[in-house]
Amino acid sequence: MSYSPHPTQCLSASCEVSSSTQRRDTPHQASWMKQINSFANFFALVLQRRAQRRALMRLSDAALADIGLTRTQAEEEYRNSFHLL
Repeated sequence: MSYSPHPTQCLSASCEVSSSTQRRDTPHQASWMKQINSFANFFALVLQRRAQRRALMRLSDAALADIGLTRTQAEEEYRNSFHLL
């Protein structure tokens, strides 16, 4: 079933679209949407972790010591940013 917009433009909040013109997603479309959403969430997580690891590298040795890390540990964590997870 394809989506066709309502033929008349309604500017009031009380305007309702008949059930025959409402968009209905097929199970196949819903599956694709879930996959795309899942990929977007994964990509956002990868970017977030990469940003955190880069921020870690910008910390001074004293700041790293304050959070209980050495420069070597920070560099090791940074190298993990090149792995997906």
